[in-house]
Amino acid sequence: MYRLGRAITRVWEAAASTGTTLCLGHGLVVDSDDIAPEMAPALAAIRTVDLNVIRNGLSRADVQRYLDLQMTDPLGQVVLGLVLVRNADIHLRATLEV
Repeated sequence: MYRLGRAITRVWEAAASTGTTLCLGHGLVVDSDDIAPEMAPALAAIRTVDLNVIRNGLSRADVQRYLDLQMTDPLGQVVLGLVLVRNADIHLRATLEV
């Protein structure tokens, strides 16, 4: 959890210091070159907590409740979205544009 907290802090710091431009056609455009490298450790930590701490550390009933919340609760869906991005970053051969 400490590593996850530090990784999220680095992502926020990169996001706060990145450049943005306002495009007439697209709206706010964020230069993600500084953010993308900081995301990988955070995404890996989230997946580690998801698999090893929560899914393997809870009772079977609590794991099922957790999985149900991932499918129905907006915050649970955020976790699934982050896992998707992490899996794409780890398993795709091509670079993923944020």
